[in-house]
Amino acid sequence: MAIDAEALLQGFALAHQARDWGKLAFSVELSRGLEGLSAMAQHRGSSRDCLSWLHLTDLSESLVQRWGAMEQNRRARYAREARIRMPLLLDRHTDLRRVITAPGRPAYLGYGRVLAPVISIHAHSQPSALLEGSVLILERCEPGFDWVFRHRPAAIVTAYGGPNAHVALRAHEMDCPALLGVGPEAIARICAHAGIEIDFDQKWWRSANAPTMEKIA
Repeated sequence: MAIDAEALLQGFALAHQARDWGKLAFSVELSRGLEGLSAMAQHRGSSRDCLSWLHLTDLSESLVQRWGAMEQNRRARYAREARIRMPLLLDRHTDLRRVITAPGRPAYLGYGRVLAPVISIHAHSQPSALLEGSVLILERCEPGFDWVFRHRPAAIVTAYGGPNAHVALRAHEMDCPALLGVGPEAIARICAHAGIEIDFDQKWWRSANAPTMEKIA
């Protein structure tokens, strides 16, 4: 490459900043659009929660009176489908006849040992429910969950993801240990207990009923 190491590093830093500024600009405009839709629904006697179950094609004035029925029907359908267990990966039609979930090899990003209470995070979680110094448990930590890092978690644990995922980059930037890709079964076991202990050096974790300290160096 006809470029020295310092120039390459500077170019990477600028590209990294441009990526974050681009994500910020997109998020701001997206938030404005969503707030506008929420205000429109409220003006028509509906709620933000109801709006979340509608499609863009449902926002026609001629369909306003049917919003409530659409919401109830889609809630009921979601409740039925949520009880169906599916394979993590569909490779052939025979995969639908049985469900095999391999535990995989989770990625340990960080150092030292963490012992802390666990808090499960989902789409409807409120920032006020987060306890600083806790271990946050998520199915997957996508860009929409970046706000969790502001609450200084002791660690992040996800069912899906790996060392090249978005959450791995954010965890590295925020100096936050992360245990990624443990699988949905492990997440269920973790959430069944009050706390978790993770050794990032020895690469193991175990549930803890009553953690007595947030972080062990």
